Parts: sequence; C-alpha cells; structure tokens
Amino acid sequence: MRRKLLCLAILIVGLAPICSVGLQAQTVTQPKEVAVTIDDLPLNGPQFDAGRLRAMTDKILAAVNKHQIPVVGFVNESLLHVSGETEARIMILKAWSDGGVELGNHTFSHLGLKDAPLNEYQDDFLRGEVVTRWLLKQKGQRIRYFRHPFLQMGPTREIEQSFESFIAERGYKIAPVTVDVMDWMILSAYAGARTQGDSEMMKRVSEEYLKFAERKFEFCEQAANDLFGHPIKHILLLHANELTADNLDGLAAMLKNKGYRFITLEQALKDPVYQAPDKYLASSDWLGHWAFSKGKKLAPPMPPDFIRKPYPDNQKKATPAPGSEQAQALGPDKWPDYASADYDILPNITYSVANNTELKLDLYLPKNRSAPNPTLMLFHGGGWVDGQKERNVFQLLPYLSLGWAVINVEYRLARNTPAPAAVEDCRCALRWVTYHAKEYSLDTSKIVLTGTSAGGHLSLITGMLPAQSVFDRQCPTDSGTRWREGTEPKTNVAAIINWYGITDVAELIDGPNAKHYAMEWFGSMSNREELARQLSPISYVRAGLPPILTIHGDQDDIVPYNQAVRLHAALDKAGAPNQLVTLRGRKHGGFNRQDLVNSYAVIREFLRKHNLLNAEQR
Repeated sequence: MRRKLLCLAILIVGLAPICSVGLQAQTVTQPKEVAVTIDDLPLNGPQFDAGRLRAMTDKILAAVNKHQIPVVGFVNESLLHVSGETEARIMILKAWSDGGVELGNHTFSHLGLKDAPLNEYQDDFLRGEVVTRWLLKQKGQRIRYFRHPFLQMGPTREIEQSFESFIAERGYKIAPVTVDVMDWMILSAYAGARTQGDSEMMKRVSEEYLKFAERKFEFCEQAANDLFGHPIKHILLLHANELTADNLDGLAAMLKNKGYRFITLEQALKDPVYQAPDKYLASSDWLGHWAFSKGKKLAPPMPPDFIRKPYPDNQKKATPAPGSEQAQALGPDKWPDYASADYDILPNITYSVANNTELKLDLYLPKNRSAPNPTLMLFHGGGWVDGQKERNVFQLLPYLSLGWAVINVEYRLARNTPAPAAVEDCRCALRWVTYHAKEYSLDTSKIVLTGTSAGGHLSLITGMLPAQSVFDRQCPTDSGTRWREGTEPKTNVAAIINWYGITDVAELIDGPNAKHYAMEWFGSMSNREELARQLSPISYVRAGLPPILTIHGDQDDIVPYNQAVRLHAALDKAGAPNQLVTLRGRKHGGFNRQDLVNSYAVIREFLRKHNLLNAEQR
C-alpha cells in the first residue's frame, strides 16, 4: 500500500508542471490592438494661419513617425479653400500623405447626414474628394475610406444602405469608431488657454485629457468584453488640432504602456465583430451600435467639468452675426476692390485679317511691367458656330488675381468661314503674342492656353499642333521675315487647361455621336472626314507636349466625357504630363460655386507643380 501511495505521489508531482503549463496556455490574453484615425484634416476647431497650421501638422507627423503609428486621416476639403492660403494648405495636405498618412474622405463641408437630403450629401461627398484624389493619383494610390461627419449615419437603414452602395461603386468603405477620447470637445478649453497665454492651464488641460483618454480606453475595453466576451481590435478617433499635436506623443506612450499595438484600419476592420448583425442605429459609434443591438445601455466616462464646459459656450459664439466685423473678415479676398489700380485694359487690338474680317483680341496687362508676366490666352466656347469673347470676362478673374497678363481672343465662326478657320485664327493669335511679347512684357516661356467646350478644343489644338503646321501659313508675319525667309517663328506653349473640350472632332461629324454644331462647322466640304482628323487634338498625342489639364463632367451630353478619358489615356501611354479632373454627376458646364472653387484650386496647384507661378504666388 505504501508503495502504491508513493508511486501516486511521484505521478502527481511529475504531472504538476504539465498541468501548470496547460493552465498558463489557456490564460494567455489576446494582444491589445488599436487603429488610429484622425478627422477634419487639415485643421479641426478654430482656424488659424497656414504657418501655424504647418507647425501643428509637423508635430503630429513627428509623433506618428516616432511611434510608427499607421494612420488614416479624413479630409474636409472646404478647409483647404482659405483666401490667400489655398495652395499652402494643399501642400500641408500633401505633407500628411508624404508623412505616411493614408487620406480618406470626410465630405467637403463636414455635412451631417441626419438632416441633409441624400442627393445633397452625395454631392458633398463627391466634392470632398477632388484634391485628395488628385494628390493620391500622383502616387498611384486611391481613396479607400469614408467617415461620416459627426458620426451621423443615415436616419434610416435604407438611406444608409443607399449611400453605402453609392460610395462602394467608387471603391470606398465606411470607417467606424470604437474609442472617442473627445479631443474635439476638450480643444475648446485648450485653445482658450493658449489664446490667453495661460501655459499652466494648457498643461493642466493636457494632463486631464490624457487621464480621461486612459479611463475611456479602460471603459471601452470592458464594454467590448461584456458585449463579445473577448477583446476586439479598436478604432480610435482623434482630430487634427493643436491638442492632438501637443499630446499625441504622450497618448501613444500611454497606450503602449497599457499593452496596445498599433495596427492599420484595414487590419482592424478584419475583426469579425465589425461584420456582426445588428439592429440599426444611425451612428458610426460602433460600441454604441453593438450595445443597442444587444439591448444594453453604455454609460461612458466624461471629461472633468472644467475642460468640458468651454465647448458648449464656444458653440454659442461660433456663428457671427450678418454684417458684423467678424463676418466681413471671413468674406472673399479684397482683390476686386483694388483690381482697377493694378491693371490696364487694351481692347479690340487687331491681330490678323482674314476674309475681310479684322480679328480682335483684348489685353489685360498688369501695370507693373518691369519684368515679363506669365500669360494666359482664353478662347471662348460656342461649338465653333456661336459665342463672343466678351461673354467670358469672368473666366479671366482667377488669373488676373494672380497678377498674370491675360489675352481674350476672338476667332471666325462657321457662319463667316467654316473649318479650319477657327484653328488658323487661334494659331495666328499665338504667333501675334510671340511677336509682341517684348512690347507688352509677356513671358513667352509661360504662355498658358485655356477655353471651354469648343474653346477647350482650340486651346488643345493650338498648343498641340507641331511647329510649322499647315494651319499657320496664312498668319501675318513681320515685314523682315515676309520677304526674306520661308520659316515660321518659334512659338511656345507652357501648359493647356482644357475645360470639357472636344478632343476627337471626327467622332462628332458622323456616326452615333454626331453633333449638329460640328456638322455646321464643316458644312458640305468633300474632305470633311480627313480634315476633322487633322483638327482633332487626339491625332497629335506624343511625348514632349506641354502639360495638359482637363476638367470634364462625366454626364456631359454635348461633348462626350469619354473623349477626355481617351485623350488622357493616350497622353499617359505617350508619357506626356497630364491630369484629368472628373466632376461626378456634372453635365456640360453650368458648374456650381463649389465645383469652380475646387477646380481652380486644382488649376493653381497644377500651375505651381509645373513652375508657372511666380515665387510670390506659390
């Protein structure tokens, strides 16, 4: 018996380590993981100048880099369009991307879906991707994520599903949130202390913010465990503001100390809990959403009163009274007030004579002509059969505000002379500019052509035709050249900005896409098919062309959008610098205010990229 007991004791002692190991294996905890997202790029909360904004951004990116945090930043593009700072703010947004932050869409104007009609919300979504999509395209990237402003999903499941289907067609996924540390609220106390120069209060607010963030994480961990029985991959919501900039380093260190590992949003969304079936709740707060689905109520912690109270107080002061000094300060740039002091206008200068018709152009010249000025040439639209240069004066304003010389050109319409007269005239106007550049202080190395519709076509063909084209031969020349030489003067085009212009003329005079305005331009001439090909910009795609920017609505029923797509695909293949900006849901012109604001922001960045803005304009 003793021998049996001794053997049993030995067996128990021998198995003890094995049992211990087995128990330890069962109690290994799942690693804590969190994805970091930052809303309201480039600036959440009170607005301030681009210099201070750049310093704030650099500080956030330094912490992101130090702690190797994968971040998705959600952009409100309306925050880019600040008078006199648009280019600088676009460059700050680019710095986010260059710093490794993936950019997402947060609508254009931070519009909430709770009270907005779905079509208006979709429109704001589309306007919110223009600059961001352009920046990412240069890197071969695309926008993948969208976050609802205010975390407001559609008021009904059907509206939300309709919106999510709409954005899914464009390659987007919704980015939910599980941890909101309420920096957007605490910022009011922090910004107020900063404005008053109260460094002690700033320090106190920062300390309480980090303590609150730790409590909020602990609460969210426990809530997830209660709901699912295990930890989940969390998604943290932060905002692009100075509170985040000054405390992200401390926040990241706190999370690391709590055992968190930073993961990408893509990795977080692979957690099966994000696919959990649920009752519908109109919020992207996923913990609240899950709790509602399970019939539970959450009671999250709140920040201390002294850092919570300034937020509602500031909200009451946020909207300036109409006509107040504050409202006027937020108004448009004052340039129109003094433009007349900056410019001379020389109207109706004859640049050529054809078919007994004097062809005119208007010169808008900076009064300061001590050095050559970048020069824009504008060709009006009208299908080559209609239109007047005087009807396009407002299109000159964005370039006049840059201090450029601007030339508004008329040309022969079909009722005077059919094709190719309009092309010949525009080429002659370009030659005239070359001949008279010194006289009017025009910089021939910075000549940009632009126009809408038929004017877009004319800007393209004028800039893309090879030197000594057959369409140049009737252009007037100077007396010395006329009698002694058979060569054409060298003309130079630095860039082309094409607004929904025709790129394949031949397609419009016959077949399913034929348009009557194009037929009128050619009339009954027997060689119209061959001439149409000769007048088609797409026939002249090659390496070495000037940079070409096209802006075109994808629902255009007058000039097919596919013409722009085909041109830019051919330019890409040829290695010619180009950019296509698609205005979703837009037809042939008639763009709204925000479409134009977005488009001119892209134009200015396009000009800057190709060194066509003077140093002070960059």
